[in-house]
Parts: sequence; C-alpha cells; structure tokens
Amino acid sequence: MEIRNIENFTKLGFLELKNSFNRNLCQKLNNDISKIRIINKSIFLSEKEYLNQKRRKKKRNIKNILDNFNLDFILKNKIFLEKIKFILGEDFEIYAKRIICGVPQKFFPMWISSRMDLQSPNIGSFVKSKYNDIRYFHGIDYHQDLIDFSLEKANFVTVYIYLSKVTKKMSPLNLIPGTHLCGANIFPHDLVKKKNKIIYKSDSGKVINSKNKMLTGEAGDVWIWHSCLLHGTEFNVTSKPRFSLRLILRQKKNCNNKLINKVNKKIRNIVA
Repeated sequence: MEIRNIENFTKLGFLELKNSFNRNLCQKLNNDISKIRIINKSIFLSEKEYLNQKRRKKKRNIKNILDNFNLDFILKNKIFLEKIKFILGEDFEIYAKRIICGVPQKFFPMWISSRMDLQSPNIGSFVKSKYNDIRYFHGIDYHQDLIDFSLEKANFVTVYIYLSKVTKKMSPLNLIPGTHLCGANIFPHDLVKKKNKIIYKSDSGKVINSKNKMLTGEAGDVWIWHSCLLHGTEFNVTSKPRFSLRLILRQKKNCNNKLINKVNKKIRNIVA
C-alpha cells in the first residue's frame, strides 16, 4: 500500500479510494435496488400503527435486500482485498453488510421526529416490516460505528461504497479526520464548531482540532474508516434516495504487525 495511504489511515482515520469498483456495475446495483424498493411516504408506518406495534413488541423483519444480488465484483476485487488485508490481516470476516438509504426529507413523516430515540438514529422501527431489509436514515449526528458493537474491540473497519453519484444535497457522509485517536467515547459527543473548525473533546479530556470532510463522489467511490472515527450526515434535500453499500469487516485473529493494530496502540481506549 502507498505510504500516503498508510499515513492517512494512521493520522486521519480513513482512506479515500476513488473509482475503486466498476462504476457501471455499482450503478446497475443502485438501479436494481431502486426497482425493488420505491422510496416514498408509503414505506412508513402511520403513528397509530407504530404505537400499536410498539405495544405488541412486534419483531422487525431482519431480511437483507442484498441476498438478491451478487456482490462478487466488490467482495472478490483483488486490489480492494489487498488493501483490506494490509489493514486487518489475512484472517478477516464480513461481519455485516447492508444497503443504507438516505431518505429524502420530503418523504419523511414529521411526527417521527418527536418519537425518535436520539441514541439510535436508525429509523427502521418506523418503517413497515416488509421494507426493513434496508437500513434507513434521515440525517445522523456525529457518531462512532463502535457504538453498535457493545463490548467489542475496535478491530474492524467500515467500508462505505457509493452506488450512484452523490452530491452535497443528497446526505453525503461527513467525516471528522483524526477523531479516531480519541478512542471509544460515549454518544453524544462533545463537539464545538468555530468558523470552519471542529473542536472535539473526548471523555478523557483529549482535544482534537479538525475540519469536516464531506464525501461527495461517484458510483464506485469507496471510503474505509476506523471504527472510532466520528462521522454523520445531514438531510437528503433532493427527491432521490441515496443508496450506498456499507460493509463492516472485522479482524478475526490479532496481528500486531497489521495497520489496524499499530493504529490502536496509539489509542487509549479501544473497547465500546
């Protein structure tokens, strides 16, 4: 792996890999998903349906829309796998894979805002069960992916792949470079914006001064980031849903000479 990429992952907490996957195949996956899943107000429960479901404690559908598609063009991509193995080692696993949908604001029922759990920005509990084979979001506060993995170590990375062109109006991902070095911290995070800078204070008192990085891009662009890196999104103000592929890849066997382990040695707390 290039020295520049190693330095970026170590100091900034992420890698940016433009045009890593076949753009046409990514766009085709996006289009095929769009045919199966029309995103509008009809995917949501009514407030009455939501309250009834909550009282009955009805289990949500845990199917995965990706079971309908062949992802070999991504998961067997040799150049991509080389980079992952350099970070995690030869012995890694696909811990999770999901299609993430940034729901257009125009389709988001406003009553949901008062019912949302601020600790869990996933709005799947407000979506009809038959549509819950995708993860839906309507803007996400800055958070760490480690938040979803109780008592886990930060020995995994998030891989985020755009399946179509994503503009600044389509709820692109926003990263805060360098914040992974503060390690695992409790949500919500202590962030102060001053002009074009963001000041992040960790639970232990460590302070990081950084700038937001907005991830706009094309189909096939990919970002890989450390599980302690702060990231979030704003609202999708277009009428078009933003579908992206998110992979969680985890190191199965500890390898002290791999990049993730070298980075973690610089971090005080790597357990959720």
